[in-house]
Amino acid sequence: MLRQRFLTSRTGSKAALTCAVLWLMAASSIGAQEPLTGFLVQTGLKTFLASPRRSADVIVTELGGRSVTSTVRLTVYGPDDQVVMRDEAPLQRGQPALFRFRLTSTTPRLLRFSIAIFGVTGRNSQAVVEVEDVDEDRFTIGERFSCSLPANREGPVTPLCDGGIVNDITIGG
Repeated sequence: MLRQRFLTSRTGSKAALTCAVLWLMAASSIGAQEPLTGFLVQTGLKTFLASPRRSADVIVTELGGRSVTSTVRLTVYGPDDQVVMRDEAPLQRGQPALFRFRLTSTTPRLLRFSIAIFGVTGRNSQAVVEVEDVDEDRFTIGERFSCSLPANREGPVTPLCDGGIVNDITIGG
């Protein structure tokens, strides 16, 4: 009886391993067939003051077509390029991606933001990126950075960004 259980367990393990290998092969071939494209927005260092109810908010809004869906990856860096926050959110028209980074006494005063927006090739995003300084105690919102890409990005088109750079990116493929 003990021998029979061992053989059954071994057969089940082989089947599970075979399924896992087939799934990984299918997933890698799907990813290789359809690369994701988009753009990367990077800001320079911005100064933020800290208080208990203060935050740096990043809002990404899609202005493209209704079928355009993207993923937004946010990375916030301190002055010596250490990562202080990472997050990811979906983006589509009517459902902006909102990231809130609380500014406490332990966070660096100088921050820079890296925002990657990518989706399926051929469905280019027309996103607008805003970085704001929100003080809930004083009911104030200060704009720190704003960037939008033109609808037609064919050829040498300059995005409308004050104090930031934009690069095209491709993921996978």
